[in-house]
Amino acid sequence: MSESALHPEDLAAETIDTRTVAAIRKSVRVATTVERAFAAFTEEVDRWWPRPHCINGSPMGRVVFERKIGGAIYSDQEGGTASRWGTLLDWDPPNRIVMAWQVSPLWLFESDLAKCSEIEVTFRPIDDGLSTLVELVHRALEHHGDDDVEVCGASTVRFASDPFRTSLSQDRGGSMAIRA
Repeated sequence: MSESALHPEDLAAETIDTRTVAAIRKSVRVATTVERAFAAFTEEVDRWWPRPHCINGSPMGRVVFERKIGGAIYSDQEGGTASRWGTLLDWDPPNRIVMAWQVSPLWLFESDLAKCSEIEVTFRPIDDGLSTLVELVHRALEHHGDDDVEVCGASTVRFASDPFRTSLSQDRGGSMAIRA
């Protein structure tokens, strides 16, 4: 973790909930370098993220990561609006990112980080650097309240399903393996 990483608990004045919901963990093995996998995840989200899976009524046009700690993650919508849905809590290219998932149970932007979960994505070289293990952990789901645990879980599963896998395999005909 970088020294200046943001932590939602540092920004919150009080704890929202004392219960814990098990983190959702997914991993994908991709036949590409760590640098390429990181770029696909952070710079080309709009190539693989399902278009209707957004917090604004209009379809997603592109996804933007402001590449710095504290940077916004948002979608430029086809209707010309921007919909923020996350904040980068840690930015360590090409090894790791941590983001606050700022989507409420009503699919609206949640500005209070104490009510948000975190998604950590790590990129590790394997097979002598010829492949990359991309691991995703979606944690602190209880911060959203009872209504949002299922919504967050569905979003995490989307990462580890066909869209991300297909995006990278189309680059160079690479193959990908997925495991839960």
